[in-house]
Amino acid sequence: AMPLAIGLVQARHRAAMLGNLVADIRAHDNHVTAGDIGYLYVILALMRGGRGDVLLDILTQTTAPSYGYQLARGATALTETWDANPDNSQNHFMLGQAEAWLYGGLAGLRIDMHRAASERIRIEPQPVKGIRSASVRYRTVDGEVAAGWEKNEQETRLRLRVEVPAGALATVVLPCAEATRVREGSRPLGRIFGVLRVRSAANRTLVTVGSGRYVFDAPLT
Repeated sequence: AMPLAIGLVQARHRAAMLGNLVADIRAHDNHVTAGDIGYLYVILALMRGGRGDVLLDILTQTTAPSYGYQLARGATALTETWDANPDNSQNHFMLGQAEAWLYGGLAGLRIDMHRAASERIRIEPQPVKGIRSASVRYRTVDGEVAAGWEKNEQETRLRLRVEVPAGALATVVLPCAEATRVREGSRPLGRIFGVLRVRSAANRTLVTVGSGRYVFDAPLT
């Protein structure tokens, strides 16, 4: 997980290494074998590899090691150890790295103020089967950024609501290979004020937008 997460793996080997990681997790009945330090890299490797389905399977386990097992042991806050051992701290920021996926993967909001203006705010939700909606709101130095998505009942379409603060830009990434099938409201992207650029790459549609509120609708492919 670590070399995948920090970009040490050559492009031609990434799929195979990600496959090995997933296979190991599946072999352990959707449990991780990483401790507190390594767990973050498992989260990042799976998130950046687009395997939110695996992350969801990990996070919803009820046998140790898992968050579900902590809950079963009566935990009301994160514990210091996976097994919620009462001899260790019962309110401890250990093993909390799943927030990286909840914010930056599932809800899809990633912020890096060191990047160029058009790349500082990236909204790229990773909807997974079985979860119907997610939302996130975050206050930056430029103002508040928000993103929230929901699926239709058949889980065939995605509606994504985005708020970009005044003076800021954002890149919105939708899981649809054909930009012509993406709408803002009921209109094509090319007719929307505030949409500055539209392009397709790697089975996704990337939309650069200025400040404002947008409602995107796209098929789930």
